[in-house]
Amino acid sequence: MYCTVEEIINNSKIEFLERALSDEFTNSYEEADEDTKLEEIRKIIAGAIDDASAEINGYLLKKYSTNFLKRNKAINKFCKDITLYNILSRSGNDEDNRENNYYLRYKNAIKFLENLAKGTIEITQDDNSQDEEEIKNTRIGININSSKKLFSRQSLGGM
Repeated sequence: MYCTVEEIINNSKIEFLERALSDEFTNSYEEADEDTKLEEIRKIIAGAIDDASAEINGYLLKKYSTNFLKRNKAINKFCKDITLYNILSRSGNDEDNRENNYYLRYKNAIKFLENLAKGTIEITQDDNSQDEEEIKNTRIGININSSKKLFSRQSLGGM
């Protein structure tokens, strides 16, 4: 798993999670106490995280190891985005307001993962160093490659 249940709960309002997940409760939503609601929410979030992690693995395990991916902040962020979209889409996604933001974040995460799988983008080990000069001199997070320049003044004869 590339993120935790606590990260999802801390990054979302509990009322939003309750509303998005109210159809999934095994007990009656109105009759449940706060502890029961929170426990049910945690179970559903854990399942959504497993789904999001499996989706990420489907794109990246051929190229990267699980231990490498678990330590990367970009993968953590995209796992949270995919998880929140998966939670929201369980009750039906309304494309016009706030839910559209989650859909766009999901699409961006998938596009990023596809580019990682193709090799267009590479992720590197995150640096936990606190020294600013050391951080400036090392690659952190993402490396984007492009094809070599095809045309230049020299190759065109100065035209």
